[in-house]
This record gives sequence, structure tokens and C-alpha cells, in this order.
Amino acid sequence: MRFDHEHLTIYVGIAEKEEFPSCPLAYKQFTVTEKLTVPKIKPNIEKVIKVMATVHIHNAKIIRSPYDTKILVNGHIKQIIMYTAKKLDQPVHTFHASIPFCEMVILPSDICLSHIKVEGFLEDMHIFHEAARKVHICKVVCLVVTEEEKCYQ
Repeated sequence: MRFDHEHLTIYVGIAEKEEFPSCPLAYKQFTVTEKLTVPKIKPNIEKVIKVMATVHIHNAKIIRSPYDTKILVNGHIKQIIMYTAKKLDQPVHTFHASIPFCEMVILPSDICLSHIKVEGFLEDMHIFHEAARKVHICKVVCLVVTEEEKCYQ
């Protein structure tokens, strides 16, 4: 969790340093930006209070090319934006958004492809309150490829 003192916004879902695998086989960092509009049934935004987000991976497909081996990862970032309404009593409202992504992670040539897993971590995010009904959110995501734990029975 991060707290933006300038705008008094709380960010929930940002991974702590200890949550990242210590010995990744490969990783890829990228940004996801989007502009969101408050649904018509919701009131205008006075101030964004909190943004909660999580990375969900749908699948990871291994691609072998003449030059390298890579994993094509697709998923989405689920997020909830909490805000005070631009009304006299300033009630709190939320709205949801799900943003898809598709990214590629290039793998080292010497790894065993049958025992790997991919995890997604949210490294940082920031919301810009652009207008009464629009926000712009930027998130930094890290996809990490690690060796799966082997099961012994």
C-alpha cells in the first residue's frame, strides 16, 4: 500500500519488495495506462480517496522462434476506484474497471520449460483526476517467471 501525501489518495495492491521472488528466471516490466469514465448512474468525482488493484493472469503460452524462446502472457488488471461525490454531503462511491494486457517475456535459452510459472505483481500506480467524470490511471506491472516448486509424493 502506498499513500500519496500530495493528493491524499491511498493505493492498495502494490507489492512489497519481499513479495517478489528472489531468483527469477526472467521478468518483464511494463506500464498500463487507461482513461476511465465514471458510470452514468454514479455522481461526479470530488476527490479520489483510494485505488485498489490486482493483477490476474489468464494464460501463458510458450513461443519458440528462430531467435529465442518467449512466453506470451495475457491477463487483466482488476481495479476499484473509491471517491467522494461532488455533492454537499460528499457520500463515498466506487466504480470498477478491468483492463486487459498482453505482454511477452523473453526467456533464457538454458531453462527447462516444463517447470516454470508466471506471476504478476503491481509495482506502482498513480491516478490523475482529470475532470468531473474522468480519471487517468497509470500502473507499473512486473511479470516474473520462476521455477515451479517440485512436488514429491
